[in-house]
Amino acid sequence: MALTKLEKAAGRAFRESWAARLAAKSAAAPCMEFIREYRHACPKRDGVSVAIALREHYETSPKYWVCYCSTVLEHPHDDCQGGKEVTPAGFFAFIWLDGRCPHCRQRVRSEGRLVLAAERGPQS
Repeated sequence: MALTKLEKAAGRAFRESWAARLAAKSAAAPCMEFIREYRHACPKRDGVSVAIALREHYETSPKYWVCYCSTVLEHPHDDCQGGKEVTPAGFFAFIWLDGRCPHCRQRVRSEGRLVLAAERGPQS
């Protein structure tokens, strides 16, 4: 599916907002570096490799608008005289994985990625 310029701008805005939320989460609850590996050398098990079960998080996007000032936003400006909807709510989804070691409680989290919700639904 080819996206328009405005839909791409809405996707970037949604991805950046969730990337910032994940960065804040990581700062508040420190975790290991962003990884793609699901195992780690657990200090509570004397360095034995332990599998960490990761859970998927799937967040859908809100509506995005373009104001007459050509800015793509989640909500139109109060001072703009309207605008038009660029993407409906749920058009994009931001997916990331996280989990915790059952022994040492070390947290791991992926960086996350943006997808079109119509092409990739949540995993059960």
